[in-house]
Amino acid sequence: MKNSFRSISFIIPFLTIILLITFIVPFIPGIENGVLFFSLLVFLIIIIFPLMQGIIRYVYYKKYLIKSNFYFSLKIGETKTFQRVLYYLLVILVLIYPIVGREFNFKNLTSTNIIVTLIFLVLSEIMLYFSFSKIHINFMKDNILILGSDFRMDLPMGNPIKSNSGIYFYNEFENYSFNKNILTLYLSENDKIKAKLPDNLKPQVIAFLENKKINAKR
Repeated sequence: MKNSFRSISFIIPFLTIILLITFIVPFIPGIENGVLFFSLLVFLIIIIFPLMQGIIRYVYYKKYLIKSNFYFSLKIGETKTFQRVLYYLLVILVLIYPIVGREFNFKNLTSTNIIVTLIFLVLSEIMLYFSFSKIHINFMKDNILILGSDFRMDLPMGNPIKSNSGIYFYNEFENYSFNKNILTLYLSENDKIKAKLPDNLKPQVIAFLENKKINAKR
């Protein structure tokens, strides 16, 4: 079910972007200008695409956040490294690579190209800030629900789960571990959920996990 929904939340935005590029973008005045075309393309890829993914995830999973089944929530403990590399790589591939080419001739770059690239890198950081500060791991009666303003790109092509938005039942978890103030819940060796756990909450959370038959990793 999780993988099916991940695929759906990828396919709908992907097809929408393709349709926009095919039927709308060619009719925008001045689109023959290279800077405008590639700027619009990267806007669709790193802003509109993850926004659509985030909205689809939120609308679908919001109904499962039932107050009567809610116990407590923690912020995600994932680092931004993977998402930052993904965002930056897409910006550079779309805006810089077509200009410098395989020879990496940076003399072809203009100040406009550099300014536009920097603007999109800043927008990428804003998207990442909202994602990593507004997503919560909600511990419910029968499951864990990860929900929030999740604008992280999710490309369901065999990549592991890294605190992805969704529902995870307690019996799906193999075990848990602590590293400093990070709680890691293991769905498998590669699929994990990481949460920031303050020291003052550790005893209560450990007791809660043990009550749900999730033991510490050995």
